[in-house]
Amino acid sequence: MLLLSGGVFADRFGRKRVYLTGVAVFTAASVLCSLAPSLGWLVVGRVLQGVGARH
Repeated sequence: MLLLSGGVFADRFGRKRVYLTGVAVFTAASVLCSLAPSLGWLVVGRVLQGVGARH
């Protein structure tokens, strides 16, 4: 599902911008994972990493 929406966003906003946004989301999620105070926050961070990796 995220691959299709990533393609639509890339067509509308440009591939480079979508790629850099994905890298930024993945990086921010990685920081969140490293600072996670509980298992719940770690799971949220990992989900966001998955979203960032797909765009």
